[in-house]
Amino acid sequence: MNSTIERESFENNLYKEIKEKNILKDEYDIVWMKFTEDGFLCVVATSNNINFQVPNDSSEYKEKISMQ
Repeated sequence: MNSTIERESFENNLYKEIKEKNILKDEYDIVWMKFTEDGFLCVVATSNNINFQVPNDSSEYKEKISMQ
């Protein structure tokens, strides 16, 4: 399967799971918060399509990625 299609499928299932576990009316009710590296809140959004880097598995959650 194409990796882009696999990622989209993963994200769609993730949004559905978040909606169901939190008893939301719609996937667009998911609130996303993004923080700066020094801990300040910089973005707040509601959506079911937030463009951010999703870790491949739980071992990557705290992994730091160099953006150089």
